[in-house]
Amino acid sequence: MAASNSVAYWTEVICGMQAPVQTHVIGDTPFSGRLAVERLGAVLLCRFRSTPVRYVRGQREIDRDPGDTFGASLTLTGRAIIAQDGKEVVQHPGDIVLFDTTRPFDYVLPSGDDQIVLDIPRALLQSCLPNADAFLCTVLSGGSKLGGLVGQMLRDVGTDGPRAGGAGGADAAVAARLGTTVVHLLATAFEVESESGKSVPPPPAGPRTLAKVQAFMRDRLSDPGLDIACIARENHVSVRALHRLFAAEGTTAMRWLWQQRLLAGYQALAAGRGQRVSEVALMCGFTNFSHFSRAFRQAFGMLPTDLLRPRVQRRATVSASAAPAA
Repeated sequence: MAASNSVAYWTEVICGMQAPVQTHVIGDTPFSGRLAVERLGAVLLCRFRSTPVRYVRGQREIDRDPGDTFGASLTLTGRAIIAQDGKEVVQHPGDIVLFDTTRPFDYVLPSGDDQIVLDIPRALLQSCLPNADAFLCTVLSGGSKLGGLVGQMLRDVGTDGPRAGGAGGADAAVAARLGTTVVHLLATAFEVESESGKSVPPPPAGPRTLAKVQAFMRDRLSDPGLDIACIARENHVSVRALHRLFAAEGTTAMRWLWQQRLLAGYQALAAGRGQRVSEVALMCGFTNFSHFSRAFRQAFGMLPTDLLRPRVQRRATVSASAAPAA
């Protein structure tokens, strides 16, 4: 739990937790703020409380730290106005809005900051909401059935602030599963309830081909020999066309494959599939275990063993308690 009456310190704390922003105080009220953080595996849940404030993330902040996450903010009291990609929407209490930390945004909280914000790795959200960009700056109403359900879940986890072990004292593996569940429910809610979701047109030929190629690659994550030539050949496209498909998404085929392998490893460890990190790494197409661990930490902010260790400790406890007395 961080508390501050200094705007500079508040901004420093936020920048250390999430993507760097500028903080501007609104009005003449002396600034004060409190921040509580809950780690749910790769997902970071932050509970903000402060006097009226405005957050701006411009190109200077993006150049400093590009970020690679989506934010989902739940407003608890008052209203908020967020602008991104030429769109501007107003949030009322209970509403959730999705934004992208890799792009500039302007977030105004004229009644004070009273919200819960999820910081979600891009690969994790896009694994269950591939067209996440279509829902940026879109309001998921707290009055809708699924919007209300997601909002209540976030309140239950985040309103009381951080607890020992995270997620109400649960171990890291349970917290990670909870984080994944919240993200999947959030994705479903946006798809079902969002007005933008109802009007998103079917993808043109290029995205349809990309989706087919990506499905092929997901089915073969465990194959360490999967390369560009094989992917292009099996999907009946040229190597040049394959590069263009992924370039339109701001990435490359091999970088996307690498991200999906890391995501599959995270999900396998969080779900308890595999008893050793090396086993999960091989399952996901990695042959260099130290590289897997380094890349995993860079992507999710934790080591693979952080998800594995609680289960190992529980097995040891059970074995010890089951041993006959001397």
